[in-house]
Formats: sequence, structure tokens, C-alpha cells
Amino acid sequence: MIDFFGAILYFQGYPMKAAANEFSRSATLKGQELYTWQQEKCWEIVRHHYADNAFYRDMVGGQLPTKWTDLPILTKQHYQRPLPELLATGYRPKDVYVANTSGSTGNPFYFAKDKFAHALTWVSAFHAYANYGLKSNSLQARFFGIPLSGKSRVIEQIKDFTMNRLRFPIFDLGSETLQIYLDRFKARKFEYLYGYTNSVRHFAAYLNSRQVVLKDVCPTLKAVIVTAEMCSREDREFISQATGVPVYIEYGASEAGYIAFSHGGEDLRALDTVLYLETNDDREILVTTFYNKAFPLIRYKIGDIGTLERTEAGTLIKTLLGRSDDLVRLPSGKEAAGLTFYYCTRAILEKSANIKEIYFTQKTLSRFLINYVSDAELSEQDRKVIVTNIDKMLQPGLDLVFERTDVVRRKKNGKFQVFTSELEKV
Repeated sequence: MIDFFGAILYFQGYPMKAAANEFSRSATLKGQELYTWQQEKCWEIVRHHYADNAFYRDMVGGQLPTKWTDLPILTKQHYQRPLPELLATGYRPKDVYVANTSGSTGNPFYFAKDKFAHALTWVSAFHAYANYGLKSNSLQARFFGIPLSGKSRVIEQIKDFTMNRLRFPIFDLGSETLQIYLDRFKARKFEYLYGYTNSVRHFAAYLNSRQVVLKDVCPTLKAVIVTAEMCSREDREFISQATGVPVYIEYGASEAGYIAFSHGGEDLRALDTVLYLETNDDREILVTTFYNKAFPLIRYKIGDIGTLERTEAGTLIKTLLGRSDDLVRLPSGKEAAGLTFYYCTRAILEKSANIKEIYFTQKTLSRFLINYVSDAELSEQDRKVIVTNIDKMLQPGLDLVFERTDVVRRKKNGKFQVFTSELEKV
């Protein structure tokens, strides 16, 4: 299960072997035995954080309830405070894995995972990918964004190198760029394509227009894995037809790790060995992670709406209503993924606690409304950074209107969406 990249994590201090052993033990559980074990793990992590985490103890109140549904539901807003205040006793930011959720969730915050929990995140991913005939170092064509400069860009480039993946930036999805991308598949032995649903579908449409099946030009291709945005049955069928390989769905979140994977059918199968899924009365999905002793992700509202089914094999996500970003169309004729705006604002969201949410609406080909929820007005310097990034990633000279608001925009299903186009669909 653990190969080259797993070995790198091991030498970085992550207990990969211990995590793999734990995963293997729990992976054998089925049916009622599995669900009983899950309940035990849920209460085990609750008791840990109630005893050793002042933040979580404050959230729960003066007495630990005996009924699971009496425990508080935590949201992204609860975690918008300095990271040291969120950590359990004995854990420091420098001793744990630290990252943030800025942009794609709408409510940026920093989170942490202890090393064992982070190792389990990767072990669970390796296991899921093995079901698709892939290894952690299988050559990946990655349809994703990337920071333009600075430390964040260097980190992503290092990850790309160590994980054997070639990045296909989604900031420009015009025909000329897509032809360059197609030529890369002709020249390299990619085993799978991974990326945002909307971007991958756009590439599939280009392949279809050229009457090209991707596997015909890249015979080593085994699978397509889509993530971040919703992928309908029609999308999967369309992408599969254009690429000539099966399409799988990965569902997760930075703070929770991998949550579920599809296994060839319509449903997503939850990673019951590392987390517990439930829904509240409004069908909002709640996540509890079993092993993160540093940071309390307990009954955490992930931001999606769905329905679950408990089966003998495990928990299935039967329906999932999540974020599906539109495509940005520009006066130059260029097209780009809506999540490009995440990368345009990432630096601001990461360095400032002022901005709570920021989202973009395309009004015309050249006019974009930038709404932001914040404690104070956006500074001129921050505005310049955003404008400069948009000039570089999309097109210079766009009509960008900044507007501070107290209203948190949501789709009908309650999910935050970083970008919406009001242009007529073509």
C-alpha cells in the first residue's frame, strides 16, 4: 500500500506503517460490528477533546452529554480564531500538520492534524487509488490551479515532483491551450487524469470536438478522477466517452481529508475507517474524524447537503448537492475555470483574518462584481493584489467592482460558490 511517496512521508516523521496497520484492522469490519466500532471511536475522540481541549470544552458547555445529538454542531465560523486556541493540550503548531481552507469553502480558517491522523489520511487515499489500479506515484495529469509565485508555488511544485504529477493549469482553457494539453498526452505515459470536474469536462468537450478519444493517443491511461465540484451521471458518461476510461469521483475537504470515493456505481462510499458521517434535520452532512487528537473536527458541518444509507458494506452517500462552479468567459475569447478566482485571492485570505468570505459574479463579459464579507473595508493594497492577480491569470483591464456586504451568498442548497456567471449559457 505504501510506495515512494509514502516513504517520503515516513522519513518526514509521519508514522505510515502504524497508520497502515490501523487502517487494515478497521477495514475488515462490516455491518453492525462496523457501526458499533464507529460509535466507540466517536465517543473516544469526544472525551479526549472535552478533557484536553479548552476550545471544544467551551463549545460543549459545563457537562458532557450522554446523547450524541446533544453535542454541538461545529461550523467553519467556529474555527475562525488563532490556531493555538483550537489545539488540544500538548500540541503546538510546529509539531503538527498545518494547512488552511481559504477560498473554496468560503470561510477561511487554519486547521491542524496530528501526525498519525495525517498519515491515515494518506493511507486511506492509497487504498482507494489501489482500487482504481493506481499507485501513489502513478503519473498524474493534474488539471488544477497553482499559485503564481512565492512559497506556496514552490511547495506545490515540490509536491508535483515527489508525487509524479504534471500540472495542467486551469487559468486558461482556450482551444490553443487545450491543444498543448492534448499534445502532452501524446508524449507522456499518463496513468490517470485528476482535476476539477468543470475543467475536466471542458477538456472532454474539446476532445469530442476534435473527434479524439484520449486513450487512443495515451494508451497507458487508466482512469479519470474528478473532485471539488459536482459531477452528474451525464458528466461522467460524457467524460468517459471522450477519454475512453472510467470516471471516478473523489469527495473530501482539506480539513477533513478524504471523505468518500465512488467505486464504479452511482454512490460514494464513505471512508468509515477514519470518519463518521451523519446528517442533521436539514440534510446537511456532518463529519467526525476519529484520530485527530490535535484538532477537534467533531460533528463538523462540511457545507454540503446529501442523504446517507447504512449498508452491510458501509456508509453510502446516496445523493450529494455540492458546489459546481461556472466557467469564466472573457472579452478576449479566453475561458477559464471559476476556481481561478480562488487563486487570485488566496494570498489575501491566507494572511488576513479581516476577510471572512469573498465571491465573484460575472455580470457581463468584462464586468465582475467582487463581494466580500469583512470586519473592515478592504485596503487599497489588498485590492491591488487581487486586481494584479486577475490581470495575470485571466485578462488585464477588466471592470472589477468591489463591494463590501454583510450578506453571505449561498446557493439554494446552502453551499458556498466562489464564482457565478450571469452570462447566458452557450
